[in-house]
Amino acid sequence: MVAAVHEDETTAFLRRLGLLDAYEDGELTCSICGQRLIDAGLGAARGDDRGRVEFVCAKLDCQDDFYRS
Repeated sequence: MVAAVHEDETTAFLRRLGLLDAYEDGELTCSICGQRLIDAGLGAARGDDRGRVEFVCAKLDCQDDFYRS
């Protein structure tokens, strides 16, 4: 499942996942381009087959690739 993340809900969403500190520290990156999400914006997230969360930044090209994969 892929969840779009509205800008106003980013903090609450990441807090629920236990990843807010990692986001604020610049540790979370886009799974497509590798840019830090705190700089590029959080576009969407999904669980992977290993039980981890994958993220994509707010760039439209990255989101297109993310949704196609």
